[in-house]
Amino acid sequence: MIKAVASTLSKTIKLHQGSLFAFSGVKDALRKKLDEEIKYEGDNKPSINEYVNYFNNNGWDINYTGTQVELSRKNGEYNLKVLFNARSPSTEDAQEDGNQQQQEEQQDFNDDYSEVSVYINKNGQSKWMVAEFFVTEQNSEIAGVRFTNNFET
Repeated sequence: MIKAVASTLSKTIKLHQGSLFAFSGVKDALRKKLDEEIKYEGDNKPSINEYVNYFNNNGWDINYTGTQVELSRKNGEYNLKVLFNARSPSTEDAQEDGNQQQQEEQQDFNDDYSEVSVYINKNGQSKWMVAEFFVTEQNSEIAGVRFTNNFET
């Protein structure tokens, strides 16, 4: 869809380059494409209940408060917990300080990744292995692995 918006904008700009009203035409084309995208996303976005049902039907218990999500499951003799935020954390506070370019780069980075923590322990044991990841649409990176005697969120 982004490519379609960019293509339409490019064509609109080329058509209106010689016109005094080029900005108005581009603005209207952009508004139309963005309205179409928002409608499409609204019509096709799964509801929270669809996500909950999907995880429940695949053996996961799901708990969430705000954007904090906890998935838990027993797999044989092991307990698994996966914790993440449904959205990347906001950087509004951080954007009040610093220069504009640095703020934009930070915002792009924050919009592009999620932090995911995976907790694993053996039934009856108090020690948990915790693997922490940075996940983007393209890949994931292990941020760290540690052991703890308590389940911590």
